[in-house]
Amino acid sequence: MEISIKNTGKLQRRLAFTLPFEEVDKKITGRLRKIGRKSRIRGFRPGKVPLELIKERYGRQVFGEVADSMVTDAYYAAVADHKLRPVGKPEFEDVKAIPGEDIRFAVNIEVFPDFEPKLLDGISVEVPVTTVTDKDVDDAVLQMRRNYAEWSEVERPIAENDRVVLSFESKKTSEVLLLDDENKVTFIVNNEDSEQNFSRQLIGVSQGETARIAFTAPSRGNNVLSRLFSRRKLRFTATVEKVEEASLPPLSAVPLEQYGIKEDSGEEVRSALSKIMKRQTDKAVTARTRAAIADALIANNMIELPQSLVENEMKAMQVTQQMNAKKEEDQSGEDQSGEDQSGEDQLREDALRKQAERNVRFTLILDKIAERRQLEVDPRKFEAKLDELAVLYEDSEALKRYYRTNREARRNLRAQVLQNQVFELVVKTAKLKQKNFTFKELTRL
Repeated sequence: MEISIKNTGKLQRRLAFTLPFEEVDKKITGRLRKIGRKSRIRGFRPGKVPLELIKERYGRQVFGEVADSMVTDAYYAAVADHKLRPVGKPEFEDVKAIPGEDIRFAVNIEVFPDFEPKLLDGISVEVPVTTVTDKDVDDAVLQMRRNYAEWSEVERPIAENDRVVLSFESKKTSEVLLLDDENKVTFIVNNEDSEQNFSRQLIGVSQGETARIAFTAPSRGNNVLSRLFSRRKLRFTATVEKVEEASLPPLSAVPLEQYGIKEDSGEEVRSALSKIMKRQTDKAVTARTRAAIADALIANNMIELPQSLVENEMKAMQVTQQMNAKKEEDQSGEDQSGEDQSGEDQLREDALRKQAERNVRFTLILDKIAERRQLEVDPRKFEAKLDELAVLYEDSEALKRYYRTNREARRNLRAQVLQNQVFELVVKTAKLKQKNFTFKELTRL
Protein backbone atom coordinates (compact mmCIF):
# COMPACT_ATOMS: atom_id res chain seq x y z
CA MET A 1 0.00 0.00 0.00
CA GLU A 2 1.26 3.45 -0.92
CA ILE A 3 0.07 6.55 0.91
CA SER A 4 0.86 10.25 0.73
CA ILE A 5 -0.38 12.85 3.21
CA LYS A 6 -0.73 16.49 2.25
CA ASN A 7 -1.62 19.44 4.50
CA THR A 8 -4.42 21.31 2.75
CA GLY A 9 -5.03 23.69 5.67
CA LYS A 10 -3.96 24.24 9.25
CA LEU A 11 -6.08 21.31 10.41
CA GLN A 12 -7.03 19.80 7.06
CA ARG A 13 -5.30 16.73 5.62
CA ARG A 14 -5.64 14.91 2.29
CA LEU A 15 -4.59 11.26 2.26
CA ALA A 16 -4.00 9.65 -1.18
CA PHE A 17 -3.90 5.84 -1.35
CA THR A 18 -2.81 3.25 -3.88
CA LEU A 19 -3.67 -0.39 -3.17
CA PRO A 20 -1.66 -2.71 -5.49
CA PHE A 21 -3.66 -5.05 -7.70
CA GLU A 22 -1.68 -8.02 -6.40
CA GLU A 23 -2.90 -7.44 -2.83
CA VAL A 24 -6.47 -6.91 -4.02
CA ASP A 25 -6.40 -10.00 -6.24
CA LYS A 26 -5.01 -12.12 -3.39
CA LYS A 27 -7.92 -11.17 -1.12
CA ILE A 28 -10.44 -11.70 -3.91
CA THR A 29 -9.07 -15.17 -4.65
CA GLY A 30 -9.14 -16.09 -0.97
CA ARG A 31 -12.75 -14.94 -0.68
CA LEU A 32 -13.77 -16.86 -3.82
CA ARG A 33 -12.13 -20.06 -2.56
CA LYS A 34 -14.06 -19.71 0.70
CA ILE A 35 -17.30 -19.33 -1.22
CA GLY A 36 -16.40 -22.33 -3.39
CA ARG A 37 -16.04 -24.58 -0.36
CA LYS A 38 -19.64 -23.88 0.64
CA SER A 39 -21.31 -23.54 -2.77
CA ARG A 40 -23.71 -26.14 -4.11
CA ILE A 41 -23.89 -26.12 -7.91
CA ARG A 42 -25.61 -28.85 -9.95
CA GLY A 43 -23.13 -31.23 -11.51
CA PHE A 44 -20.40 -30.66 -8.91
CA ARG A 45 -19.79 -32.15 -5.54
CA PRO A 46 -19.71 -29.71 -2.57
CA GLY A 47 -16.32 -28.01 -2.42
CA LYS A 48 -15.33 -29.23 -5.90
CA VAL A 49 -16.71 -26.36 -7.98
CA PRO A 50 -13.98 -24.94 -10.29
CA LEU A 51 -12.64 -21.57 -9.18
CA GLU A 52 -13.31 -20.05 -12.63
CA LEU A 53 -17.00 -20.92 -12.34
CA ILE A 54 -17.17 -19.41 -8.85
CA LYS A 55 -15.43 -16.31 -10.18
CA GLU A 56 -17.88 -16.08 -13.08
CA ARG A 57 -20.87 -16.24 -10.73
CA TYR A 58 -19.61 -14.20 -7.76
CA GLY A 59 -16.58 -12.27 -9.03
CA ARG A 60 -18.23 -8.86 -9.45
CA GLN A 61 -19.92 -9.03 -6.05
CA VAL A 62 -16.76 -10.21 -4.30
CA PHE A 63 -14.66 -7.51 -5.97
CA GLY A 64 -17.01 -4.80 -4.63
CA GLU A 65 -16.99 -6.27 -1.13
CA VAL A 66 -13.19 -6.65 -1.07
CA ALA A 67 -12.65 -3.15 -2.49
CA ASP A 68 -14.91 -1.55 0.13
CA SER A 69 -13.25 -3.50 2.93
CA MET A 70 -9.69 -2.72 1.79
CA VAL A 71 -10.42 0.97 1.31
CA THR A 72 -11.83 1.27 4.82
CA ASP A 73 -9.08 -0.83 6.40
CA ALA A 74 -6.37 1.14 4.59
CA TYR A 75 -7.76 4.44 5.87
CA TYR A 76 -7.92 3.35 9.51
CA ALA A 77 -4.47 1.74 9.29
CA ALA A 78 -3.02 5.00 7.98
CA VAL A 79 -4.71 6.96 10.77
CA ALA A 80 -3.16 4.65 13.37
CA ASP A 81 0.29 4.45 11.75
CA HIS A 82 0.62 8.21 11.33
CA LYS A 83 -1.03 9.00 14.70
CA LEU A 84 -3.70 11.19 13.15
CA ARG A 85 -6.68 12.31 15.26
CA PRO A 86 -9.56 12.85 12.82
CA VAL A 87 -12.58 14.95 13.69
CA GLY A 88 -15.85 13.48 12.50
CA LYS A 89 -16.31 11.20 9.51
CA PRO A 90 -13.78 10.99 6.64
CA GLU A 91 -14.72 12.20 3.16
CA PHE A 92 -13.77 9.63 0.50
CA GLU A 93 -13.37 10.90 -3.04
CA ASP A 94 -11.74 10.13 -6.39
CA VAL A 95 -12.27 6.41 -5.78
CA LYS A 96 -11.04 4.38 -8.77
CA ALA A 97 -11.73 0.67 -8.36
CA ILE A 98 -11.55 -1.30 -11.62
CA PRO A 99 -11.06 -5.09 -11.72
CA GLY A 100 -7.51 -5.96 -12.74
CA GLU A 101 -6.07 -2.54 -11.74
CA ASP A 102 -4.69 -0.88 -8.61
CA ILE A 103 -7.34 0.70 -6.39
CA ARG A 104 -6.79 4.43 -5.95
CA PHE A 105 -8.68 6.82 -3.70
CA ALA A 106 -8.28 9.91 -1.55
CA VAL A 107 -9.63 10.90 1.87
CA ASN A 108 -10.10 14.43 3.21
CA ILE A 109 -10.13 14.79 6.97
CA GLU A 110 -9.95 17.45 9.65
CA VAL A 111 -7.80 16.73 12.69
CA PHE A 112 -7.77 17.87 16.29
CA PRO A 113 -5.16 20.55 17.05
CA ASP A 114 -2.04 19.33 18.79
CA PHE A 115 -0.76 21.81 21.38
CA GLU A 116 0.76 22.03 24.83
CA PRO A 117 -1.93 23.50 27.08
CA LYS A 118 -1.01 26.34 29.42
CA LEU A 119 -2.71 26.86 32.77
CA LEU A 120 -3.16 30.23 34.49
CA ASP A 121 0.02 30.29 36.58
CA GLY A 122 0.12 33.74 38.17
CA ILE A 123 -2.47 35.24 35.80
CA SER A 124 -4.90 37.59 37.55
CA VAL A 125 -8.60 36.80 37.04
CA GLU A 126 -11.35 39.07 38.33
CA VAL A 127 -14.22 37.20 40.02
CA PRO A 128 -17.40 38.61 41.60
CA VAL A 129 -18.44 38.62 45.26
CA THR A 130 -21.69 39.95 46.68
CA THR A 131 -23.98 39.92 49.70
CA VAL A 132 -27.79 40.01 49.71
CA THR A 133 -28.74 43.03 51.81
CA ASP A 134 -32.02 44.04 53.45
CA LYS A 135 -32.45 46.68 50.75
CA ASP A 136 -32.06 44.02 48.07
CA VAL A 137 -34.90 42.07 49.69
CA ASP A 138 -37.01 45.24 49.96
CA ASP A 139 -36.44 45.94 46.26
CA ALA A 140 -37.35 42.33 45.37
CA VAL A 141 -40.60 42.57 47.33
CA LEU A 142 -41.40 45.86 45.57
CA GLN A 143 -40.67 44.27 42.18
CA MET A 144 -42.98 41.35 42.99
CA ARG A 145 -45.76 43.85 43.61
CA ARG A 146 -44.92 45.76 40.44
CA ASN A 147 -45.24 42.55 38.43
CA TYR A 148 -48.94 42.50 39.32
CA ALA A 149 -49.59 46.22 39.05
CA GLU A 150 -52.72 47.71 37.50
CA TRP A 151 -52.03 50.42 34.91
CA SER A 152 -53.98 53.59 34.23
CA GLU A 153 -53.26 56.26 31.65
CA VAL A 154 -52.11 59.66 32.99
CA GLU A 155 -51.64 63.08 31.44
CA ARG A 156 -48.31 64.20 32.84
CA PRO A 157 -44.61 63.96 31.93
CA ILE A 158 -42.97 60.53 32.14
CA ALA A 159 -41.63 59.55 35.56
CA GLU A 160 -39.61 56.56 36.73
CA ASN A 161 -41.50 53.23 36.74
CA ASP A 162 -44.14 54.50 34.31
CA ARG A 163 -45.17 52.29 31.41
CA VAL A 164 -44.84 54.07 28.09
CA VAL A 165 -45.70 53.35 24.47
CA LEU A 166 -43.31 54.75 21.86
CA SER A 167 -43.81 54.89 18.11
CA PHE A 168 -41.11 55.19 15.45
CA GLU A 169 -41.64 56.77 12.04
CA SER A 170 -38.46 55.37 10.53
CA LYS A 171 -38.98 52.02 8.79
CA LYS A 172 -35.29 51.24 9.26
CA THR A 173 -35.58 51.83 13.02
CA SER A 174 -38.58 49.51 13.16
CA GLU A 175 -36.67 46.79 11.32
CA VAL A 176 -33.67 47.13 13.63
CA LEU A 177 -35.81 46.92 16.77
CA LEU A 178 -38.01 44.17 15.29
CA LEU A 179 -41.18 46.11 16.10
CA ASP A 180 -44.77 45.13 15.35
CA ASP A 181 -46.70 46.28 12.28
CA GLU A 182 -47.63 49.54 14.01
CA ASN A 183 -43.95 50.36 14.66
CA LYS A 184 -44.58 50.65 18.40
CA VAL A 185 -42.82 49.39 21.51
CA THR A 186 -44.09 49.24 25.11
CA PHE A 187 -41.75 49.15 28.09
CA ILE A 188 -41.37 50.30 31.70
CA VAL A 189 -39.08 53.25 32.39
CA ASN A 190 -36.23 52.19 34.68
CA ASN A 191 -33.81 54.94 35.59
CA GLU A 192 -31.57 52.57 37.57
CA ASP A 193 -30.27 50.85 34.45
CA SER A 194 -26.77 52.29 34.41
CA GLU A 195 -25.50 50.43 31.34
CA GLN A 196 -27.99 51.92 28.89
CA ASN A 197 -29.24 55.44 29.54
CA PHE A 198 -32.28 54.82 27.34
CA SER A 199 -34.89 55.33 30.05
CA ARG A 200 -33.52 58.47 31.67
CA GLN A 201 -33.74 60.35 28.35
CA LEU A 202 -37.53 59.87 28.41
CA ILE A 203 -38.14 61.19 31.92
CA GLY A 204 -39.95 64.54 31.69
CA VAL A 205 -41.24 63.96 28.14
CA SER A 206 -45.04 64.18 27.79
CA GLN A 207 -47.56 62.36 25.65
CA GLY A 208 -47.45 63.52 22.02
CA GLU A 209 -43.92 64.89 22.32
CA THR A 210 -40.91 63.60 20.37
CA ALA A 211 -37.74 62.39 22.02
CA ARG A 212 -34.31 61.91 20.44
CA ILE A 213 -32.71 58.86 22.00
CA ALA A 214 -29.00 58.04 21.92
CA PHE A 215 -27.58 55.16 23.94
CA THR A 216 -25.06 52.34 23.97
CA ALA A 217 -26.57 48.87 23.69
CA PRO A 218 -25.79 46.69 26.73
CA SER A 219 -23.02 44.10 26.38
CA ARG A 220 -24.98 41.41 28.21
CA GLY A 221 -28.61 40.38 28.48
CA ASN A 222 -31.32 38.41 26.73
CA ASN A 223 -32.99 41.23 24.81
CA VAL A 224 -32.66 41.90 21.11
CA LEU A 225 -30.47 44.97 21.54
CA SER A 226 -27.98 43.05 23.69
CA ARG A 227 -27.75 40.17 21.24
CA LEU A 228 -27.40 42.27 18.10
CA PHE A 229 -25.73 45.54 19.02
CA SER A 230 -23.51 44.85 22.04
CA ARG A 231 -21.56 48.02 22.92
CA ARG A 232 -22.69 49.80 19.74
CA LYS A 233 -24.02 53.37 19.88
CA LEU A 234 -27.59 53.67 18.58
CA ARG A 235 -29.72 56.74 17.84
CA PHE A 236 -33.50 56.82 17.41
CA THR A 237 -36.32 59.37 17.24
CA ALA A 238 -39.56 58.34 18.94
CA THR A 239 -42.97 59.84 19.75
CA VAL A 240 -44.59 59.21 23.13
CA GLU A 241 -48.00 57.69 22.40
CA LYS A 242 -49.12 56.87 25.95
CA VAL A 243 -47.98 57.23 29.56
CA GLU A 244 -49.36 54.91 32.24
CA GLU A 245 -48.95 54.91 36.02
CA ALA A 246 -48.84 51.78 38.18
CA SER A 247 -51.09 51.00 41.10
CA LEU A 248 -49.31 48.39 43.22
CA PRO A 249 -51.23 45.63 45.03
CA PRO A 250 -50.42 44.72 48.64
CA LEU A 251 -48.01 41.83 49.11
CA SER A 252 -50.89 39.68 50.35
CA ALA A 253 -52.48 39.93 46.88
CA VAL A 254 -49.37 38.63 45.08
CA PRO A 255 -49.45 34.88 44.18
CA LEU A 256 -46.30 34.05 46.15
CA GLU A 257 -46.36 30.35 45.19
CA GLN A 258 -45.27 31.37 41.69
CA TYR A 259 -41.99 32.49 43.26
CA GLY A 260 -41.59 29.25 45.19
CA ILE A 261 -42.67 30.87 48.47
CA LYS A 262 -45.14 28.98 50.69
CA GLU A 263 -45.10 31.42 53.63
CA ASP A 264 -47.70 34.18 53.84
CA SER A 265 -46.70 36.56 56.67
CA GLY A 266 -44.47 39.53 55.88
CA GLU A 267 -41.30 38.52 57.73
CA GLU A 268 -41.59 34.88 56.70
CA VAL A 269 -41.92 35.97 53.09
CA ARG A 270 -38.86 38.18 53.41
CA SER A 271 -36.87 35.32 54.97
CA ALA A 272 -37.90 32.86 52.25
CA LEU A 273 -37.19 35.44 49.55
CA SER A 274 -33.76 36.15 51.03
CA LYS A 275 -32.87 32.45 50.78
CA ILE A 276 -34.02 32.33 47.17
CA MET A 277 -31.95 35.40 46.33
CA LYS A 278 -28.94 33.87 48.08
CA ARG A 279 -29.24 30.80 45.84
CA GLN A 280 -29.54 33.10 42.82
CA THR A 281 -26.43 34.92 43.96
CA ASP A 282 -24.43 31.71 44.43
CA LYS A 283 -25.50 30.51 41.00
CA ALA A 284 -24.59 33.83 39.38
CA VAL A 285 -21.21 33.99 41.13
CA THR A 286 -20.40 30.44 40.01
CA ALA A 287 -21.41 31.19 36.42
CA ARG A 288 -19.48 34.47 36.28
CA THR A 289 -16.40 32.93 37.89
CA ARG A 290 -16.46 30.05 35.41
CA ALA A 291 -16.87 32.49 32.53
CA ALA A 292 -13.96 34.65 33.75
CA ILE A 293 -11.69 31.62 34.17
CA ALA A 294 -12.73 30.32 30.76
CA ASP A 295 -11.97 33.68 29.13
CA ALA A 296 -8.53 33.78 30.73
CA LEU A 297 -7.76 30.18 29.78
CA ILE A 298 -8.85 30.75 26.19
CA ALA A 299 -6.75 33.92 25.95
CA ASN A 300 -3.77 31.92 27.18
CA ASN A 301 -4.34 29.12 24.65
CA MET A 302 -5.31 30.57 21.27
CA ILE A 303 -5.61 27.40 19.20
CA GLU A 304 -6.94 26.58 15.75
CA LEU A 305 -10.43 25.11 15.74
CA PRO A 306 -11.81 22.22 13.69
CA GLN A 307 -14.66 23.84 11.81
CA SER A 308 -16.72 20.66 11.81
CA LEU A 309 -16.80 20.81 15.63
CA VAL A 310 -17.87 24.45 15.48
CA GLU A 311 -20.66 23.62 13.01
CA ASN A 312 -21.87 20.76 15.21
CA GLU A 313 -21.86 23.02 18.27
CA MET A 314 -23.84 25.66 16.38
CA LYS A 315 -26.45 23.07 15.39
CA ALA A 316 -26.74 21.89 19.00
CA MET A 317 -27.13 25.49 20.21
CA GLN A 318 -29.79 26.19 17.57
CA VAL A 319 -31.77 23.15 18.68
CA THR A 320 -31.59 24.38 22.29
CA GLN A 321 -32.70 27.88 21.25
CA GLN A 322 -35.63 26.48 19.26
CA MET A 323 -36.71 24.34 22.20
CA ASN A 324 -36.53 27.34 24.54
CA ALA A 325 -38.44 29.51 22.07
CA LYS A 326 -41.13 26.84 21.74
CA LYS A 327 -41.37 26.63 25.53
CA GLU A 328 -41.75 30.42 25.82
CA GLU A 329 -44.33 30.37 23.04
CA ASP A 330 -46.35 27.66 24.80
CA GLN A 331 -46.23 29.60 28.07
CA SER A 332 -47.19 32.94 26.51
CA GLY A 333 -49.73 31.49 24.07
CA GLU A 334 -48.32 33.71 21.30
CA ASP A 335 -47.28 32.29 17.94
CA GLN A 336 -44.01 33.93 16.96
CA SER A 337 -43.26 31.71 13.97
CA GLY A 338 -44.51 34.32 11.53
CA GLU A 339 -42.38 37.18 12.83
CA ASP A 340 -40.06 38.78 10.31
CA GLN A 341 -36.57 38.35 11.69
CA SER A 342 -34.64 38.96 8.47
CA GLY A 343 -32.88 41.94 9.99
CA GLU A 344 -31.57 39.80 12.83
CA ASP A 345 -30.63 36.58 11.02
CA GLN A 346 -27.06 37.37 9.98
CA LEU A 347 -26.14 39.09 13.23
CA ARG A 348 -27.70 36.23 15.18
CA GLU A 349 -25.69 33.66 13.20
CA ASP A 350 -22.47 35.63 13.73
CA ALA A 351 -23.11 35.79 17.49
CA LEU A 352 -24.00 32.09 17.54
CA ARG A 353 -20.79 31.17 15.71
CA LYS A 354 -18.71 33.29 18.06
CA GLN A 355 -20.22 31.54 21.11
CA ALA A 356 -19.85 28.11 19.47
CA GLU A 357 -16.16 28.79 18.79
CA ARG A 358 -15.69 29.80 22.42
CA ASN A 359 -17.40 26.63 23.67
CA VAL A 360 -15.37 24.36 21.39
CA ARG A 361 -12.08 26.08 22.22
CA PHE A 362 -12.73 25.86 25.98
CA THR A 363 -13.66 22.17 25.74
CA LEU A 364 -10.58 21.30 23.65
CA ILE A 365 -8.29 23.05 26.13
CA LEU A 366 -9.82 21.24 29.11
CA ASP A 367 -9.62 17.90 27.30
CA LYS A 368 -5.98 18.47 26.39
CA ILE A 369 -5.10 19.36 30.00
CA ALA A 370 -6.76 16.14 31.16
CA GLU A 371 -4.83 14.18 28.54
CA ARG A 372 -1.45 15.71 29.35
CA ARG A 373 -1.98 15.34 33.10
CA GLN A 374 -3.40 11.83 32.69
CA LEU A 375 -6.40 12.76 34.82
CA GLU A 376 -9.18 10.24 35.39
CA VAL A 377 -12.75 10.60 36.61
CA ASP A 378 -12.99 10.61 40.41
CA PRO A 379 -15.69 8.00 41.28
CA ARG A 380 -16.78 10.04 44.30
CA LYS A 381 -17.33 13.13 42.18
CA PHE A 382 -19.22 11.08 39.60
CA GLU A 383 -21.57 9.83 42.32
CA ALA A 384 -21.91 13.36 43.70
CA LYS A 385 -22.90 14.59 40.24
CA LEU A 386 -25.45 11.79 39.99
CA ASP A 387 -26.91 12.80 43.36
CA GLU A 388 -27.05 16.43 42.20
CA LEU A 389 -29.06 15.47 39.12
CA ALA A 390 -31.23 12.96 40.95
CA VAL A 391 -32.69 15.47 43.42
CA LEU A 392 -34.44 17.19 40.50
CA TYR A 393 -36.47 14.06 39.70
CA GLU A 394 -39.28 12.37 41.57
CA ASP A 395 -37.87 8.90 40.87
CA SER A 396 -34.22 9.60 41.67
CA GLU A 397 -33.20 5.92 41.66
CA ALA A 398 -34.57 5.46 38.14
CA LEU A 399 -32.44 8.36 36.94
CA LYS A 400 -29.34 6.88 38.54
CA ARG A 401 -30.04 3.49 36.95
CA TYR A 402 -30.36 5.19 33.56
CA TYR A 403 -26.91 6.78 33.82
CA ARG A 404 -25.35 3.58 35.14
CA THR A 405 -26.81 1.30 32.46
CA ASN A 406 -26.85 3.60 29.40
CA ARG A 407 -23.33 3.62 27.99
CA GLU A 408 -23.66 6.87 26.00
CA ALA A 409 -25.33 8.77 28.86
CA ARG A 410 -22.70 7.52 31.31
CA ARG A 411 -19.88 8.48 28.96
CA ASN A 412 -21.25 12.03 28.54
CA LEU A 413 -21.72 12.49 32.28
CA ARG A 414 -18.22 11.19 33.00
CA ALA A 415 -16.87 13.70 30.46
CA GLN A 416 -18.66 16.52 32.31
CA VAL A 417 -17.26 15.38 35.65
CA LEU A 418 -13.73 15.15 34.26
CA GLN A 419 -14.00 18.63 32.75
CA ASN A 420 -15.12 19.95 36.14
CA GLN A 421 -12.09 18.32 37.74
CA VAL A 422 -9.81 19.98 35.20
CA PHE A 423 -11.56 23.30 35.78
CA GLU A 424 -10.92 23.02 39.52
CA LEU A 425 -7.25 22.42 38.76
CA VAL A 426 -7.11 25.48 36.51
CA VAL A 427 -8.77 27.69 39.14
CA LYS A 428 -6.07 26.74 41.67
CA THR A 429 -3.36 28.04 39.33
CA ALA A 430 -4.97 31.46 38.82
CA LYS A 431 -4.56 34.57 40.95
CA LEU A 432 -8.16 35.42 41.82
CA LYS A 433 -8.97 39.09 42.30
CA GLN A 434 -12.33 39.69 43.97
CA LYS A 435 -14.59 42.51 42.84
CA ASN A 436 -17.67 43.58 44.81
CA PHE A 437 -21.04 43.69 43.06
CA THR A 438 -24.49 44.57 44.31
CA PHE A 439 -27.20 41.96 43.90
CA LYS A 440 -28.74 43.94 41.03
CA GLU A 441 -25.43 44.36 39.25
CA LEU A 442 -24.57 40.69 39.54
CA THR A 443 -27.93 39.31 38.42
CA ARG A 444 -28.09 41.78 35.54
CA LEU A 445 -24.69 40.70 34.14
